[in-house]
Amino acid sequence: MGRVENKSNSKEKKRDEDLRNIEKNEEREVEQRGEAEELEEKKELRDNILNGLDIALHKLITEKKKSNSELALSNRGKVIKVKANEL
Repeated sequence: MGRVENKSNSKEKKRDEDLRNIEKNEEREVEQRGEAEELEEKKELRDNILNGLDIALHKLITEKKKSNSELALSNRGKVIKVKANEL
């Protein structure tokens, strides 16, 4: 009878181990989906920031053109002034 009990115990252990592995895999998949969603959110935020900067720059240039003003820009570490109408 001892052998039968050992076999059933080893089958139960194997089944328990398989279940734990399945649970770990499911947890990893959930984490990966969460990371993918987080990455997508960061990308969306980055795109929104860049779009906002682009809009702000265009508004600045438009205002400077209206008042015929200059823009101070940095070119390779040097500050240069450019007429807004030249842009």
